[in-house]
Amino acid sequence: MDVVFSHNDVQENNILQTQYGLRLIDFEYAHYNYQAYDIANLFCEFTMDYTETHYPFFATDLAAYPDRRTQRMFLSVYLSEYLETPIFPDNDLYILP
Repeated sequence: MDVVFSHNDVQENNILQTQYGLRLIDFEYAHYNYQAYDIANLFCEFTMDYTETHYPFFATDLAAYPDRRTQRMFLSVYLSEYLETPIFPDNDLYILP
């Protein structure tokens, strides 16, 4: 697996929708990391709610972790861009079951 420059904190508060598309902000944790780290971290962030008003100011809902179908859909789009070729969610050559 390749080591790349990673954001290392991809979550909803660090993604902005602009007139030019999605933009990542808040790069204080950015550094070199394995290519899949940001994807794995994003899936984990699905379970976090940072709007909690009481200590510790976040809540965790493990049931919100993306199911296999959602993971495969995300990975098919990611790999299609990365490999510059269409990768469909049911393609087991590139996406593990």
